[in-house]
Amino acid sequence: MRAWYDFVGQTYYPTVKRFIWEADRYGVSRITLLGFVSEMEYGDPVYFLATPGQLMQQDTPHISPQEKGFFAFARGKVCGFAIPEPSVADEFLNQLRRRGIPYSLLTESDEDVQRECGSYKITAKFSLPADLPLSEALRALKDAFIAQGLSQQAHKIMIQVRGLEVFSVPIRYPQEQIARMSIHRIPEPIAQRLEDMAMRHGVIATEQGSPGKMVLRVQNYQRRQLAAQPS
Repeated sequence: MRAWYDFVGQTYYPTVKRFIWEADRYGVSRITLLGFVSEMEYGDPVYFLATPGQLMQQDTPHISPQEKGFFAFARGKVCGFAIPEPSVADEFLNQLRRRGIPYSLLTESDEDVQRECGSYKITAKFSLPADLPLSEALRALKDAFIAQGLSQQAHKIMIQVRGLEVFSVPIRYPQEQIARMSIHRIPEPIAQRLEDMAMRHGVIATEQGSPGKMVLRVQNYQRRQLAAQPS
């Protein structure tokens, strides 16, 4: 099976409760490089990992905050992506038209989103055909980045995840070393093990979110600057 993980850093989310609260309000949006997720498809599960110190200790007395390693505390399903560069978003729509792929403008707005890790403004929402694979949409997006003359390191998108399920018991991730930046694919044997454990433990909360296959045009993305700690 195909699955992904994303590490929820303690810098912006000291506890997973803050991440879950934000997901319930906005859904989950995680910025990454297009090259990392080019094989992603709609409905793929994304497991969210945290350190033991971020877990809700009153609910996880068997896990010490001093433990090493990582725990999957929730998962959701990929439902779309956002394009944080307006000129690339416009070129992406051109690429769809060239390919004969229809799309629909759902709304235009100036919706401010304030997250713990940063902020941005949603200016438009588009829906894509129900039978269009995400990987095909991402290929069109890659051509849009290239048409704008941007290097691969500038091919940034924001993966949208909905239907957050919080595990009743956090699941220890079997690898001690993970990439802490961006979304990464989980090796298939580990993905199957996580799936089996999730079914065994069950969930305690579900965020339904909005329907999938949506593209957001956003602007003014800014990572939040943290206040300097006193010396």
